[in-house]
Amino acid sequence: MKAILSRPEPASFQSPSGGPTESQPGLLPSRRGFLLPALGITCLLMGLLVSGQEYHSNDITPAGSASGRLSGASGATQVRAATIAGGYSHAVMLRGNALTAVDLHPVNYYYSMATCADDFQQGGWGYSLTGGGMHALVWTGSSSAYADLNPSGYMFSACLGVYNGEQVGYAQNQSYFVTASHAMCWYGTAASCVDLHPAWIYPFSRALGCGYGEEVGYVSSFAYPDGDSSGYHTTSRAVRWAGTAASAVDLHPAG
Repeated sequence: MKAILSRPEPASFQSPSGGPTESQPGLLPSRRGFLLPALGITCLLMGLLVSGQEYHSNDITPAGSASGRLSGASGATQVRAATIAGGYSHAVMLRGNALTAVDLHPVNYYYSMATCADDFQQGGWGYSLTGGGMHALVWTGSSSAYADLNPSGYMFSACLGVYNGEQVGYAQNQSYFVTASHAMCWYGTAASCVDLHPAWIYPFSRALGCGYGEEVGYVSSFAYPDGDSSGYHTTSRAVRWAGTAASAVDLHPAG
């Protein structure tokens, strides 16, 4: 439905004296004084209607899924997970509508989740059947085109950001409680892992995003739950890196 503003030609009314009509300039100022504000209000309402038509919502939960959730987008790509039969989640990639859904879930994993994307890769994690825990994963558009990024010496990991061939997130160990959680960056393989955890007093860190040779995240004295990429605690401090642990800069403002 389109809203259309019609502006008919003004009617001509002969004055009692037989003089000029209303359509002629300079006459009947009271009538013109009413029409101009009314026209302004109509134009304003039309503007609101047009601007409102520029936005819409679209349910892109894949068909057959009990539920779905988005956590990342880049260009025309959206990622997250859809819940399948049995309550397990599968990482999915979409391009604007449910019909474009691509199941990224790799074989030999219980469940998976995509958390981030750029124009070429998708990052997240999956619970490995063979590795015995949550492992950081990076995909390139399909369930078979993936890499397990879990670094040697760590039980669990997750990828929370990707950009131009770099992936960031964290890896951790746990014995009843989390004993270590370190910010990490990768370049497509587990062997390429770089431990970004700075030699500060904070025992926990995570990298949340990357781009143009830098990584951003936080350090904390509190261990956040697995998969929580955006949680906040009063002991957290924002950090920027440039590819190494030694490059860490504390961005926490004074005071």
